[in-house]
Amino acid sequence: MKIKFKHLLVFSILLINVGLLFGYKLQGRFAVSNVFQILSFIFMIPVFLKTFKLKHYIQIIAFVATILGASWLMSIIYDYTFKVENFVFFLICFIQLICIYSLANSEENESILPLVIKVQKTLIIPVCLYLLFYAANDVFKLGLPNSSFGFDDKSHAVIILQFYAFITFSLIKSNMKYIISLIFLGLSLLTISRLAVIFLPFYIIALIINLSKNNKNFLQVYFKFIFVSTVLSLGIIFLIKNQDYFKVFERVNSVQSIEDSDSTLAHIQLIKYGVLLKFDNLANFLLGVTPGGFAPVLAKSDINFSSFFVIDPAAYRAIYLGIAPMHSTHFSIFTEFPIYIFVIYLVLLYKIAKNLLKKKLWVESLFFFGFLISTTFYSTHNELLFYGILIYLIIVSIYMQHKELTSHPAHPKRCSTSSGRSWM
Repeated sequence: MKIKFKHLLVFSILLINVGLLFGYKLQGRFAVSNVFQILSFIFMIPVFLKTFKLKHYIQIIAFVATILGASWLMSIIYDYTFKVENFVFFLICFIQLICIYSLANSEENESILPLVIKVQKTLIIPVCLYLLFYAANDVFKLGLPNSSFGFDDKSHAVIILQFYAFITFSLIKSNMKYIISLIFLGLSLLTISRLAVIFLPFYIIALIINLSKNNKNFLQVYFKFIFVSTVLSLGIIFLIKNQDYFKVFERVNSVQSIEDSDSTLAHIQLIKYGVLLKFDNLANFLLGVTPGGFAPVLAKSDINFSSFFVIDPAAYRAIYLGIAPMHSTHFSIFTEFPIYIFVIYLVLLYKIAKNLLKKKLWVESLFFFGFLISTTFYSTHNELLFYGILIYLIIVSIYMQHKELTSHPAHPKRCSTSSGRSWM
């Protein structure tokens, strides 16, 4: 079979979607997912060379130059040496996002995008089975009270589980989608992360929207209602009978919630210190403190954060060790990256939200808003899962029409160039 550029791109995105499930750290911040990321980048290089124009190369050069410039200034101002591994990770992510965004905006390449959706749809059941197996192993074999599904942070697991819980509604047509989606939801509650509760109201609305769609007659409405009510009832009974494994609700409605409020306060304080650091001098504001530079630069700055020790002693010590995250994706990008990168990031989020709402992709819109809220107080931008989700949202929001999401993407409409042939 002749290998085409679309095969390389689809396989590259497949590697990202598979790799983001494996957040297990091999050494330091280097995880199994990063191996998949590197392989994905290698397979995508021919696509870059085929699709990139002069403006794309200028964007990449500007990214590299400003980050390296920032690292040089940080070494002078704070005697800080930036982390090369972080730079490489974000450079790869930046290049891949540019590629996906340019493809999504090009009418010449529309035949490839339904294939990407098909890949995502094909992964739903295997991912569900894998995560079910992981949960069963943690709970029944290892005897753990909850599961993080191999991630070093349970909140990362929640975002992946909720992502699949939502897109299952859009990509699977049969009523089995309700069972599969509720399994993903239940597994997210097993992590005991409060993010699962943050997503819950958005999920309920998405469920109601799905129940109200494509109802041709009264009997169809009636039996769908009976089916979903039965599944929900069984799920609730299961949760009640296994409360020891689903203590996430205790974290938001118990004495422990008071302790967790200290954690939330600590996250807010870290955001505050990040904003102060951004405005500490002109170099920080224009170029940022370099990716991953928040904690080590803060530790060497003149900003007084001694009171933070009372709120979170462990995180206070982690700042001096240079390993404390800001616990906010959006504010981390604001503090650590050049200001123009943060502006580009905001524009991207705005375009995704605008197009999702314009195309009436209500399920994706609900997930996206839950995603924005959850990443405000948790750092996920340094994980491959963040970019895998962004790639999907870029494709469905900027290009895909609503009917294409719910139809059969296995047979995409072929789009030709002016010469009558698709370059893919």
